[in-house]
This record gives sequence, C-alpha cells and structure tokens, in this order.
Amino acid sequence: MACWPPHHRPARSLRVFAALTAPGKGDKAARQTYAKQLKAQTEQLVLWWLDRMVAADQPWVEKRTLLWHGHWATSVKKVKSPAAMVAQNQTERQLGGADFGAFAKQMVRDPALMIWLDASGNTAKAPNENLARELMELFTLGVGHYSENDVRQAAQALTGWRVDRKAAIMTATFAAQRHASGPQTILGTTADFTDQTLVDLLVSRPDSAPYLATRMWGWLVAPTPPSASSLARITSAYGPKRDLTAMFRAIFSDPAFLDADSVIEKQPIDYAVGMFRDLKLRPSTVGQEAPVRPASGAGRAGTGAVRSAECRRLADRWRLADHVGRAGSDQARRVAGQGRRSQGAVGAKRQPAARVRGRDARRRCLDRSYPGRAFQRCQRSGRASHAGAGRARIHRQSLKGNHGHVDTPQVPARERSDRRCRAGGRRHRGDAA
Repeated sequence: MACWPPHHRPARSLRVFAALTAPGKGDKAARQTYAKQLKAQTEQLVLWWLDRMVAADQPWVEKRTLLWHGHWATSVKKVKSPAAMVAQNQTERQLGGADFGAFAKQMVRDPALMIWLDASGNTAKAPNENLARELMELFTLGVGHYSENDVRQAAQALTGWRVDRKAAIMTATFAAQRHASGPQTILGTTADFTDQTLVDLLVSRPDSAPYLATRMWGWLVAPTPPSASSLARITSAYGPKRDLTAMFRAIFSDPAFLDADSVIEKQPIDYAVGMFRDLKLRPSTVGQEAPVRPASGAGRAGTGAVRSAECRRLADRWRLADHVGRAGSDQARRVAGQGRRSQGAVGAKRQPAARVRGRDARRRCLDRSYPGRAFQRCQRSGRASHAGAGRARIHRQSLKGNHGHVDTPQVPARERSDRRCRAGGRRHRGDAA
C-alpha cells in the first residue's frame, strides 16, 4: 500500500462523464466543439484510471482490469464515448474474478464492445459477423476451433441488438423485429440461439478453458505456452464453474511462475504506475495530457509486429520521462516564481534548482529502464557513483580471476586530466579562473 499525504491521494470513485452527441456534418463550429469536448473527456478518463492504478490498495484488481481491457480489445478512439468506456471498465473490474460465463454474457451486451465491433447495426436483413467472429476467435475459443459457417450462424443469433448513442446513459436494447428467428447450427449444435445461450455454448466447449488459460499465461508468466502439466492444473482449477480467481491463483502458484526462464517484458504502463507510486505523484497533477495510455489489443503477431511494438514502448518510456521531468520543472518554477515575488532577488537562485529537479526526474525514470545509463553518465562526467563503484569492483574481480592479480580500473578521461592538472599546479582549461 502506498503511503499518500491526504491531499495527494488520488480519488478512486467511479468517474461520471456527460453524454456527448456528434453533431451533423454541416455544422462546422459544433463539430469543433464536440471534438474538443471528446478530447478533454478522453484525457480525463485515462488520467482517472491511472490515478486508480497508482492509488490502489490492492494493485492486482487494477492489473486484472487492465488484462481484461486487453482481452476484450476496445478503444475510445472508435467508441467515442468516455462514459461507455468507464462503464465497461467497471464491468471488467467487478466480474474479472468471477464466473467467466457470466462475465462474457455481460460483455456481449456491453455498449462499448458493440460499437467497437459494429454490432449495433446487426439485423436479420444485414447480419454483421464482426462480434460473432471475435467472440469465437479472440474471446472464448481461439483460432482453428470454429468454421466460417459457425461464424455466419452465430451472427444470426446476435441480431436484433442496438445501442442508443443519444441516451444519457448508453445502453443496449433488443428489438425483436430486427432479430433473425429460427434455429441455427453452431459447432454441431442446432437450436434457436440467443446471445446468452450462444455464450453458454462457447464457454462450455472443451477448447475454451485451455485457450483462456494460455492467453492469461502469456500475459502473466511467459510468452511461451505452459507445459501440459501446468495447463492441466490451471484448467482443473478453472473447472466447470469457470472460476477466474481460481484460475489466476493456479497460474501464480505454478512452479514455472518462479522459473528464471519465465520472463515477460514490462509495458510502459507498468513503468509509469511504478514510478508514480515511488514518487508519490498523482498522474492527473503532472499535466493536462496523460503521460502514457493503457494499451488494448490481441497481442503480438510476427517479428515485424514485435519490433514495431518495441519501438513504440521505447518511445513511450522516453516521452514519459520527459513528461514527468518537465512537469517537475514547471512545478518547481512556479514555486520559485512565488519565492521571487515574496523575497525579491533571493528567489532568483531557485531557478537553476528547478531545471536540476526536472533533469533528475527524467534520469531516474530512464535509469530504471536502462541500468547502464547511470554508469555511462558518470564516466562522461568523471564523477563517482554507486553504479560506477560497483562496475569498477566487478572489473577488478574479473581481472583478478583471469590474470591472478588486481589491476587498476580505467579512469575516465576528465578525471585523468584533472589529476595531471593538479600535479602540475595548473587549472583545467574548462574550469573557471
């Protein structure tokens, strides 16, 4: 649990957003106003969730919510409704550790997911297959465990649902006249399916539990699939009740969880939340824009996608360091400015300290991502540091092991120059006279 001063502890209550309605194409001024309001609400939404992650007394609940956000793979960029995204976020938080069948039933009627997958316009005359396909391929079964005919039949079962985007609280409603009545044959079972009975069929398939366990394993343990024994333990804990909490507990208690080969790459959101918790900062207080955003999506596919994702993560870390550093500098400058107004010339000495604080914040963030930077920076400046001392000690030990004696570690160029100048009674030409 992070120890927060009372006035710095982020609020964790559910955020409420006013409903936004997109104006017609002819009203340019109204569309510009709508775009500004949507952008402002989106930034508030991201900062609200980051504040919750940083302030969480039980970080696993927010981590689990983030995992389900990636599993169901929606984005406010297409949904264009922060209110709907908050409602989905709360569903993922409340049901993410319960019965997966009940969770999936709630999600197929989630307005944000329906808009994301174009299910709002799914009618008997023009069935849309997006939700049916993703429900099988990404959410419950995985690739290769269904046919194209199963997708078409499942799309028929999901017809009739629509979302009223102009309502104050966006909800999904069923219109019987738009539903394709009659039996469908899905995965060998023939019945007059509804959206709820379709979910029951999918989550009860023998392929569902191993797929879900393997997917969560890839996010929590290692990108390689679990062994047959590990997978059997996890699916057994998941059981016929589809207990997600038991599944996660089995993943964390598996012997492979502590193996040295079980490595996952930290995401920018993990760095950001850890850094803000260490610095006792609220993300919403360091700027009007979110320093980093929770990612959503199905994951990686291919070497090119891996390299592209790594480049984006690297850019996110640099932007985060710069963002927090600048925010710290701006805050320190405001304090310095208040001091100048109240103390005259005395406050002017605080201006360089503001720049130093901003620079140090950026360095701390980057040094956590790349430990070698601290030693390299000390080498360039010729100053001693804990990282530099440790590196020199390792260097001496390696020389002793290889050659039977201890050699003197290399001294940075600036320090060698300083020694020569002091020996000759001269100042370094870079020093002030």
